[in-house]
Amino acid sequence: LKIYDPKTHCIFGVNTVGNNVMNLFNVWGFLVIILDNGKIIFYDEPDAENKIIQLCQNYKQYDVAMKVAETQNLNPSIVSTIHHIKGDYYYDKQDYKLAMNEYIDAISHLEPSYVIKKYLDPKLANYLLEYLEALESKSYIIE
Repeated sequence: LKIYDPKTHCIFGVNTVGNNVMNLFNVWGFLVIILDNGKIIFYDEPDAENKIIQLCQNYKQYDVAMKVAETQNLNPSIVSTIHHIKGDYYYDKQDYKLAMNEYIDAISHLEPSYVIKKYLDPKLANYLLEYLEALESKSYIIE
């Protein structure tokens, strides 16, 4: 059994009950599964923000997460969270350029000190300079 969202083409849940499902209901935000042995399984649908975090952290599906955020008209801070998590993913993979692009896209909701600390290594100075210039161009730095 797979819980699939046709709008985003994303699977949000999987269970191995498969052939044992007798009935399936969507009631008040819960998915209720009644098995042929009488057992009842409840799935609580997470809110959109938790779906986004699951997609990013558990499945590395950043593009799908962005699509969900756009189709649900979610708060810009959630979009910034996607960029932040994706930036951390690229940073951990030592793809500092792609990470920096994501951190720049998250400027409005990501604490600058978080990024600055990551790029203090002298061999990453060019990326740090790029970030500081982006902060200034987005009027984030107050003189």
